[in-house]
Amino acid sequence: MKILKSWLNDWIDIENISNSDISEALESLGFEIENKKELSPNYENIVVGKVLDVYEHPNADKVRITKTDVGNNIYEIVCGAWNFDVGAVVPVALPNSEIKDNFKIDKRDIRGIQSNGMICSASELDLWDDHDGILLLDDKLLPGTDFSTIYSSNDFIWEVGVTPNRGDCMSYLGIARELSGYFNKKLKTKKSNLKPTISNILNAGSGKIKECNSYGSVEIENFNVTNSSFEMRYRLTQVGTRIINNVVDITNYILYDIGQPLHAFDRDKLFGTISVRKAKNNEKITTLDSQVRKLDSNDLVITDNDKPIALAGVMGGLETEVSETTTNLLIESAYFDKVSIMKTSRKLNLISDASIRFERGIDYKIQRYGLERFLMEI
Repeated sequence: MKILKSWLNDWIDIENISNSDISEALESLGFEIENKKELSPNYENIVVGKVLDVYEHPNADKVRITKTDVGNNIYEIVCGAWNFDVGAVVPVALPNSEIKDNFKIDKRDIRGIQSNGMICSASELDLWDDHDGILLLDDKLLPGTDFSTIYSSNDFIWEVGVTPNRGDCMSYLGIARELSGYFNKKLKTKKSNLKPTISNILNAGSGKIKECNSYGSVEIENFNVTNSSFEMRYRLTQVGTRIINNVVDITNYILYDIGQPLHAFDRDKLFGTISVRKAKNNEKITTLDSQVRKLDSNDLVITDNDKPIALAGVMGGLETEVSETTTNLLIESAYFDKVSIMKTSRKLNLISDASIRFERGIDYKIQRYGLERFLMEI
């Protein structure tokens, strides 16, 4: 498990504790440190810019010219990305700066137009892999703001081994709980101020099946599927999770933060009663990885009108996945039997972050809190 110091600090005040002392504490608590490194990217002369105008390049079809406010000046910058327009707030590498792989940025003549810097993508700033174009920032940021102030540019990350019997430590909350005793520091709380009612918290039926101790869900209407916050994308990338969209990213974030797996369904692709049951022999489901899975009576499935829509605790089904056009959501939070999940995961050779946590055992008291946390993050 990868532990980012700035993220861990959300749960326990370790900002003024040295990285070496935290390393010693982790090892003393039984966590083998497999790797550790300091994160200190160089963002000198990289600032926030606001695009004031965009127009065609007279001598090139595949790039555009922008007029970009960088705080103390307005520069013409040539850019080849097309995912932004006037008003976009973007990172700008000014002349005499460096981006990923120590690539130097200076003034350049691009087909007869001087480009005074570079408007950057997340990949070019070595933040996360992003092939959608320029990194779009919060439009509340002021032009000229030092990019390094937007997030924890000086950070530290540990990769630790968590033994199979310590499923309670497969989250930032779990690690923080251990360190709070070691350093005699109080755990911080993330309490929800929400007061759910029957209109927005629904209990789906798990029947009397022993492999599902509890199953709850929350419906969310008129949701805008877009990018997750800058901080969330940064944190998830550092722990090795692929960035998808704000729905999937939030479910992954909560899994790492408190250890409760969640799953998101497109509510408009569901038509009946949601329930949990054992699969029928030779029953099939196409999972999110586009693979057709042949099931048997030992597998646990989530069903909609008795049709399988997810492999419980392992992976969702392709037919009900969230997409860019999704507007209504159903978020699932459940407690599944660890042995059942382990058998299905191993038999199908389908191992996910969720299945790993269910196999090792999750806290049976935080299913509702997981749903509340999702609502807090949106």
